[in-house]
Amino acid sequence: PMVKAHRSTASNRNAVDGFESMLADINPYGSPNSIIPDNGYIYERKYFEERTIPAWVGYLLLGDQKNDPTLYEKALEEYLYCINAPGYTPQEKLDTANILQKKLDRVDTLEVSQEHMSTRDFLYQEAHLHKELPEHKIAQDIYWAGHSLGGGLSQFGIYYHGTRRNRIPLQGCTFYCYSSRAPAIDTSADEAFMTFGRKHKQLITELNGQRWKVKHDFEYGDFVPEGGNSHLGTTGYVEELDADWLDEEITIFKPSETAQDPDITTHCTHGRRTGKALEGRDFTVKKMSVQELSDFDHSWWMTADLIETFGYRILRSSKIAEYVREIFAQITYPFWHIIVQVYNYIWPPFGQRDNKNNWNLNYVPPT
Repeated sequence: PMVKAHRSTASNRNAVDGFESMLADINPYGSPNSIIPDNGYIYERKYFEERTIPAWVGYLLLGDQKNDPTLYEKALEEYLYCINAPGYTPQEKLDTANILQKKLDRVDTLEVSQEHMSTRDFLYQEAHLHKELPEHKIAQDIYWAGHSLGGGLSQFGIYYHGTRRNRIPLQGCTFYCYSSRAPAIDTSADEAFMTFGRKHKQLITELNGQRWKVKHDFEYGDFVPEGGNSHLGTTGYVEELDADWLDEEITIFKPSETAQDPDITTHCTHGRRTGKALEGRDFTVKKMSVQELSDFDHSWWMTADLIETFGYRILRSSKIAEYVREIFAQITYPFWHIIVQVYNYIWPPFGQRDNKNNWNLNYVPPT
């Protein structure tokens, strides 16, 4: 698979843009996340578009696979939506719209069966033109993975590169998000993800033959998951509607009193790793339902069962915890810019990219 690994908050002063990752935690514009996530799109777009197709191409391929002309009409509907999506210049949109109008003016005079075939031909021409057919792609699963802040970013990853761009994996491939000890994301982003999945679950289940997969892994007593609003795949989840296209696994890791592994016994909460630890001796794992995680995210006051499950003693409300983070972010954010300037003056950044994606060092290490 292609793996996009997102790092945790970088507290080491030698980390590239380490201080900025701390700003992402207090992001005043939403849940812990990149403050301007589209800044990275110019670097990442090529890799994700090489391994995904637009939804309209998916319906085009499914129409051929099922020999169903109505799916070409669905493909056309999605195509009209996609030409207004980010990535096309205004001139490209205008040119495409003019070509499409001329084509549709002509096919309106043809028989119904010919109209469907003409629509299909037009869409294949467009797919070839923009190199959006499978023959132009790399057939790989796509994984977004990360711990802590990185786990939050991995949840946003499917939203930014799938839902928001109206794209799906290639035939036989899947999207997979692994989020470890992470805060939640914006509810609006999760709602969009769930709506997109339900809208296109025929493609996910019939064209791809798979379900998209989300794994949330938490730690007993860890306060970080209380940040944010909704963990990916939980907003409005209904098993009857979503279980056929979305596969979710939610677990909580709890160290045991009999633990012997150093990563369990010496590291503090939120920093522990299972490593070579043995389940049963060093830790136990409890599974949660999607509904339980949703209740946790949106609790003004947790039930006794949720408090026991997550191991909290003082923290009793995810909603209040997130509101405190948001208020703190709004009040302190203007001062962080001053702190960043001072920080970067004392400890200059290791390097940075220019507008051509070239990496430049700020100094040459001694030999």
